[in-house]
Amino acid sequence: KETMTTVLGHEPPPPPINPLSLKDPSIIQTGLLQSGLVQGPRHEETGILDFEIGPLDDEEALMTCLIPVTPILNDLEQAGKHGDVWATARNAVRDAAWLGSVDDGRFVVKNSIYRFVVASKPASE
Repeated sequence: KETMTTVLGHEPPPPPINPLSLKDPSIIQTGLLQSGLVQGPRHEETGILDFEIGPLDDEEALMTCLIPVTPILNDLEQAGKHGDVWATARNAVRDAAWLGSVDDGRFVVKNSIYRFVVASKPASE
């Protein structure tokens, strides 16, 4: 959100879905039910971890942070109305990271919640 606010100059509309977030278990449950898969052991188990993305000066690490907004940034770049949107977005990620996500020069998402999704095909009848 902070990155896109910097790029656009105003707060962006909410995305239809955050591909990096499985906070809402109903998203997975719906997909499993629709596909005919059955839940396995430890399905929906959650835990907390620190997720290291990489050094702040690493292009791949910065691009990883921008995955959820890549389509929007591509559209803005093609429209040509916001300058170098990719450079602005990368700098915004760096700036936001320094507000609490940097550990020894590396971008770390602290206290991330992971969720096990365990499913299989139903046993043959």
